[in-house]
Formats: sequence, C-alpha cells, structure tokens
Amino acid sequence: MLVQSIRPEEELSDNGLEVERRAVVRYLCDREITYSPVMSRERSWARVRNISSHGIGLLLGTPLEPGTDMVVDMKTMDPRISLSLVARVVHSTMQEEGNWLVGCKFLTRPTEEQVLALL
Repeated sequence: MLVQSIRPEEELSDNGLEVERRAVVRYLCDREITYSPVMSRERSWARVRNISSHGIGLLLGTPLEPGTDMVVDMKTMDPRISLSLVARVVHSTMQEEGNWLVGCKFLTRPTEEQVLALL
C-alpha cells in the first residue's frame, strides 16, 4: 500500500485516479544494484523492483528528490558483464514498510536485449 508520494507532476483522470501512460513493457525484477548521484562518488545499494528500456523502479531506504541524476550500475547474468546507465529520478513514493520506491527514467537507454540480460 502506498502511503506518501513525491511527484513533480501527477496526471489524474476525471475520477481522480492516476492515469497509466506507459508504452513499454516493464519487467518485475528483484536484485541488488549500486547507484550514486552524478555529482557524488558515494555508492549506495538499492533493490530493483522493475525495469524497462525506458526506466527503473528502485527500493531505497531514503527518498531522492525528483530531478536528481544518478548512475545505476548493474551486472548481467554473466558476472563479467555490467552496465552503467544514467537515470533521472521522477518520483519517490513511501512504502508501508518504511522504504521508498524511487522511479527513474533512463537518460541513456539500454536495448531490450540488455534489459533482458539483467533479469
């Protein structure tokens, strides 16, 4: 259950519900990755909740401000191969258990094949 949401813009339908406008497939994912804000060298851990060629949903212990750019580092199923992608935070939504779901759009988009290799 969602408790709190930080969004720069929300698009609502006439009945007050948020409108879903995603045009790409999102894949559920449950793996750990590292990330760091672009202006920092401090690496932190996150758990991936979902991923597509356009964005990623991360579970973090703290929120990140919308507009924050970060580098997301992920290993593929082959541990010798990894991807570093730049992403921008779109929203931070507090979860019932106290963590934050941070939705990001990729500024450097992976190919569909790269996304599938991360699952």
